Amino acid sequence: MNRFIGALKKTVAESGRRAVFVASVDFSHVGARFGDLGRLSEEALGQVRTRDMELIKLIENFDTEGFLRAIKAVNHSSRVCGFPALYALLNCLEAGRGSLIEYRQNVEGDMETVVSFATIAIG
Repeated sequence: MNRFIGALKKTVAESGRRAVFVASVDFSHVGARFGDLGRLSEEALGQVRTRDMELIKLIENFDTEGFLRAIKAVNHSSRVCGFPALYALLNCLEAGRGSLIEYRQNVEGDMETVVSFATIAIG
């Protein structure tokens, strides 16, 4: 991953142009479709939201190392597939601050599966 990040930063620097980075990824993947047993409850959806919001705060604050630690702590249960793209994004940006625009959870079936996602502006 670090080789990729280094190569991307070098490519952008050598281009002499401004770059726009977009990470179009999901956050948590929880439920039967992902190997979890039973149906989801409102409490479980709340726990997913809480974990996601903790990750979002770390992204908003450009806390790359905190984001990495948090992913290591929760990814076994949350399955944040967007982690590599988000980690690379945080490492490629020089500075700034993020701002959550919207967070949602897409619940499928009869409370069987949830995939969460957010829109975060970073500048």
